[in-house]
Amino acid sequence: MAQAPEPDHDAHAANDPSRAKKLFIPLSHAEHERLAIAAVKTGLSRHQLVRDALEMYFEQLSADMGDDCACITGGFAAGCCRR
Repeated sequence: MAQAPEPDHDAHAANDPSRAKKLFIPLSHAEHERLAIAAVKTGLSRHQLVRDALEMYFEQLSADMGDDCACITGGFAAGCCRR
């Protein structure tokens, strides 16, 4: 009789907010080249450059909205302003 497999304690539920999500972004050849060059010149990975740029965008968007929208500021409050 076969034993049941051990549970995977490191597994995450599909909707687990602590689990990193993946996103595919098509880039033109020129954009990909520029990103690769920026990575070499800064010593950062292309992945980190894109993550940093996205974080900077969210910070600017939050400042532009005057921190009124918790969804953008990262609070994810129940009372979204729904802009």
